[in-house]
Amino acid sequence: MGEAIDLSVSATDAGSPPVTLSLRWGPAGASFLSFADQGVFSWIPAATQVGNFQAEFLAQNSAMASNVATVNLRVSRVPRRIVANAGNFIAIGFTNHTNPQVWSQVFDPLTGLRLGGGKLIDGYLYPVYAYPQWDRFLAMDFDGNGSRELVVAEIAQEASLKTWISVREFMLCLKKRPDFRVLEDSAFQNPGLNEYVPADVDNDGKKELLVVGVATIPNQSWRYYLQTWDLKTATRLKSIRLMSDSAFDYTNPAWHHYMAADVNADGAEEILCIGVTNQTPPRTYCQLPEKFSFRILNAAEFALPDLNQFLTGNVDSEPNDELVAIGVTNESVKRTWVQVWNPNTGVLKYAGTRVLDGAGFALPEANRFVLADRDGSGKQLLLAIGITDSVPGQTWVQMWDLSARTRITSFRILDSPEFLDPTINEFFAMDADNNGDDELIAVGYARANNAHWVQVWDLNPVVRLKTFRVLDSTIFTHPVYNCWTGG
Repeated sequence: MGEAIDLSVSATDAGSPPVTLSLRWGPAGASFLSFADQGVFSWIPAATQVGNFQAEFLAQNSAMASNVATVNLRVSRVPRRIVANAGNFIAIGFTNHTNPQVWSQVFDPLTGLRLGGGKLIDGYLYPVYAYPQWDRFLAMDFDGNGSRELVVAEIAQEASLKTWISVREFMLCLKKRPDFRVLEDSAFQNPGLNEYVPADVDNDGKKELLVVGVATIPNQSWRYYLQTWDLKTATRLKSIRLMSDSAFDYTNPAWHHYMAADVNADGAEEILCIGVTNQTPPRTYCQLPEKFSFRILNAAEFALPDLNQFLTGNVDSEPNDELVAIGVTNESVKRTWVQVWNPNTGVLKYAGTRVLDGAGFALPEANRFVLADRDGSGKQLLLAIGITDSVPGQTWVQMWDLSARTRITSFRILDSPEFLDPTINEFFAMDADNNGDDELIAVGYARANNAHWVQVWDLNPVVRLKTFRVLDSTIFTHPVYNCWTGG
């Protein structure tokens, strides 16, 4: 999504030349420039253009005989890191008003009953969906009282782009404190690149909000800054620069990743920065700010940083969290490998495990990955969620024990025929029944009636517990903007 698609098209006819080419139809916003028997198809998918699309080309010779060729295009969006906690399922929907409103709905994930919800944003300051794809919604305990709040990062267009933080309780969406700004400097005019990470940075039982912003400095490369905020007092606790080495200059900011982990089992969480260098081929490093950096995915074939994904969690019996690096190779048949690193020492703990290794999983940009504790032991397994290259694609889950490099089982989800757009679907893990182990939450989209359905899967044993519909109203017309969390 947002990346240019350019296709060269040609046609020949030995019997009745010359041949002319034209575009019969294609996705909205596409163009086709042709000269005789050659043409170039160009398209940059918009924020709402996610899923399967087709374009059809017509070739016609001097005798007016013709033939057509069709190309299938699958557009995937960048994976969104969904922050969820044990408890209820929360759906966030954007309305079709001229100045869009944002509403939340709270559901019991085991019964599908709607428990609460309310209005989060009462009409944007800017007209019609200018930036809603940049808003973020997080569940976190910001005051240490054991209950979670819904934290909203809203992008507002005033004299310039500004980032506001709102803290609300779940059931009625009442504000718990006045809104406040983060990334206050005018240099932060790239809110689509912001990241928001809840983390208990001082082991006091409450979560702080880590905000990463990308600053634009005239005649210089991007600059990356981390702000640490206490949400209870709206106080900025710290601000530091990330990835200051010149090797990270002028690389694509979307290639970098940020996540929290307790790397040394002391109860405090640190932020891990995954940065990609400007070398050829690009190199990928994990940085613990103000400590040290180490290289990951260090084989030459991991040269496609836009396809790599990263997770943090505890994948073995040791108390500290690990970094899970998921790399895609640049071979003609792309392969997906998983490395597990100790971020406290920079040592590779578990060498490459190949996942989603079936021939049908040929579209790695659409694959998703989740860590889940299926039995309450504290050890998290990798759920590798792959979409096949059939049309429509099928969605399969492979469950992996990364410490043993063993695939435990595979199962298909969202298997009803109405889920024709698998790239719009989203997945995360949470303890849906508050019994200490995680369930898999799969949100599927049915384009025919613009419907979002939630499947809740028990992982031990694997069984679907519940399916229910959310955002069941005609006012929620833009499926790409809608968001999900839990708490």
